Amino acid sequence: MSRRTRIMQSVCIGAVRSTVVALLLATALPCQADEPAPQSDSPRARIEMALSRFDQAVALRNHDSPAAQRLYAESLDLFNSVINDGIENGHLQYNAGNAALRLGRIGEAIAHYKLAEALIPGDRDLLRNLAFARRLCSLQIASNPKNAVLDTLMFWHRDSSTRSRWIAMSIGYVAFWTLLLIRLRIGKRSAPLFWTTAFAALVAITVGATVVYDAFEYGKGTQGVVVRNDTVLRKGNGEGYQPQLENPLPDGVEFSIIEARDSANGDRWLRIELPDGTDGWINAERAIVI
Repeated sequence: MSRRTRIMQSVCIGAVRSTVVALLLATALPCQADEPAPQSDSPRARIEMALSRFDQAVALRNHDSPAAQRLYAESLDLFNSVINDGIENGHLQYNAGNAALRLGRIGEAIAHYKLAEALIPGDRDLLRNLAFARRLCSLQIASNPKNAVLDTLMFWHRDSSTRSRWIAMSIGYVAFWTLLLIRLRIGKRSAPLFWTTAFAALVAITVGATVVYDAFEYGKGTQGVVVRNDTVLRKGNGEGYQPQLENPLPDGVEFSIIEARDSANGDRWLRIELPDGTDGWINAERAIVI
């Protein structure tokens, strides 16, 4: 059984439910109920066409057939055209990831899912499909102990939105000052009141730090995904440098970006760090920067 066939059988398709379609059209492209039908080249019309192409491909059942693959490709192209217009919507990215996964483009699917995760954190279908796409990568790289511990401690940052953390920070900030004023007013020591005040301060500072982090890091392209098989990790920014690893990196490997630099012939190269701490250079054309 081919890898693409396994994808067809196992991937969770929650993208074309009516509720999601309505949410896409309502949140990404709001319109009045009495508004005329969208023009064929409008973002709304392209979203509707992309979802229709996806539905048609699913209905064929033989997802590996040329006809189904053509429809999935058309669906992905339409989703990407709307995304490239500057519309930021987590469900839009999620749908694009599903189409890419149906095409067997693991790295591209992971990139879309991770972009969706920043906009709709905690979505169960999204997290399930992201985990599934990651398992399809032929090279599984374990995180070094330092990163693994940090990721475990910061699970709440990954599964919550910036807006929800901003609200939590505000509540913690208000609670801290309110409790502090109460403590000063009663004029006597109270252990429960002291620890409650300290906890409110801790929440405000900790959650506030993640909000500041998001403000500076979101959209800066600090992460990426390999989207082509046989991507050689090299010791320098050019084809003339020796490989850093014995084997090339496959489609779907995720990485952090250390720096970017042009080679002698003008190609853009990325110095990356893999989850296990290994670093090296890859041609930027072989990856998607998130």
